[in-house]
Amino acid sequence: SFFIVTVSMRTHEVDVFSKGCAMSSERQLLPTADLKQTQLIYVHIAKTGGSTFNRHLEDLLGAQQLDCGNFLGCCDEKYRKLKKDALLSETVRVCGHYSYEETWPLPLDTKQLDNPVHLTHVRPSFWHVLSMLGHDAKAQRFQSYSSRLSNLTAGKGYRLVNFQKSRFPPYMNTSDVIELLTKQFFWVGLTDKYEQSLCLLHFQLGIFDPSRCKHLCTSLANSDSKQESPTLLVPHNVNKGQEHQSLTQREIKLVRDISNEDQRIYEAMLEVFHRRAAIVEERVGFRFANCI
Repeated sequence: SFFIVTVSMRTHEVDVFSKGCAMSSERQLLPTADLKQTQLIYVHIAKTGGSTFNRHLEDLLGAQQLDCGNFLGCCDEKYRKLKKDALLSETVRVCGHYSYEETWPLPLDTKQLDNPVHLTHVRPSFWHVLSMLGHDAKAQRFQSYSSRLSNLTAGKGYRLVNFQKSRFPPYMNTSDVIELLTKQFFWVGLTDKYEQSLCLLHFQLGIFDPSRCKHLCTSLANSDSKQESPTLLVPHNVNKGQEHQSLTQREIKLVRDISNEDQRIYEAMLEVFHRRAAIVEERVGFRFANCI
């Protein structure tokens, strides 16, 4: 059995209950579950590595994922005709996971599922904004990063102002979102610590593989955080080769300012990540995340 922690979306009161035994403080911090008896609900925040993570879930669960609009799983055309609740149950029944790409809360009744757990990713806010800009530039939605940053409300494309926080209801302030992610979500992965986050998830699901994780503290390529440092030249992929966009110091400050709430969320989840990873590292006998 494992523990489920729920947050009332209306009052934000935390309701903690357990199955089978008293909850220890360590168990509260690091929930665990049996993958074979658990149904994974992934809340995909765009440009945080979710597409890559969905492919990992396919490999993990041995199922092929097909696009069903905003609802992803191993579904096909016939599932598009189902009502949302039926789509949820059928998708999870067939492939064991369900990926949701709209705003929280899910417009679905997850109580019909056996042992559902919620997963998501967050990303350092500066590089999350640049990733959104790069995506929209590739789609030719504006001429340059500078032109988009000069008018944050104009044109098509991603909302740049605290996009990650905007995936949650407007009545929830940043502290509410942090509490929700900490106490209701089974796992919150970090985009800039992608492999380390997978090690943590695998331990929580009872499928930890030491050989996958043991090298991470010694590998120079263990994280994209080494690449995520502010520069004036920011590359993005275009149809023909590489192109660079220059950002002024003023624009770099603007990017940080418009994503400051997202950064608060990331930093809070980074702290939770390190605390959870420390528990795992003590149990497995080596470090993969707290390397210093």
